[in-house]
Amino acid sequence: MANSPYQDTVLVMDFLNAVSPASILDVGAGFGRWGFLCRCHLGPGESLTATPRQDLRIEAIEIFSRNINPVYDAVYDKVHKGDARVMLSALGNYDVILCGHVIEHFEKDEAWRFISEMKSHAKIAVILALPFNDGLREGVCGNPNEAHLSVWDEADFRGGECYVKSFPFVREVRAGVVIMPLNDVASWKVRQMKSCLRRWFSKHCSWLAGWHRKFL
Repeated sequence: MANSPYQDTVLVMDFLNAVSPASILDVGAGFGRWGFLCRCHLGPGESLTATPRQDLRIEAIEIFSRNINPVYDAVYDKVHKGDARVMLSALGNYDVILCGHVIEHFEKDEAWRFISEMKSHAKIAVILALPFNDGLREGVCGNPNEAHLSVWDEADFRGGECYVKSFPFVREVRAGVVIMPLNDVASWKVRQMKSCLRRWFSKHCSWLAGWHRKFL
């Protein structure tokens, strides 16, 4: 499978820690990176073998059977094998849906319909990871599903409440993240991420409160 950029990791995990989801759907799980990170860092647990399920339900959708590897058994409660565009409608609801490097493999109109459907199945947020300014191409790594059928940029997501961030990646391509909040907690976190002042208060207010109590 094609490798994914690492630059989005901290941003996405910070958001997930802030909104504390009890259920996550990983669409296009690939290596199982997001499932592994969520299993390790969200909720209590000693290890993947000691308490592998913790108090968090994580499921995956993966279309390419050769991508499914031993990580899946360790981190996912259930794996749905097939095309997410076909399978999602039959699944239930999740607090957060993570969709990593999937929508660029759809025609753009179809991708927007799929995004809308993901939003109808999520309670807290839909998170997209995708390349910005990456051209069309054929499938790679023996996987025809890796073909890029649409090109995306930050401008595609302007005008809404969502948070959009990009990082330098390779050549002219940027690693993009789009967070679409669906409840008040997620919306507050997105507003905080957009505002330098809100970020400063979030980082320092707990320290200031502790300092104030020390001298009372």
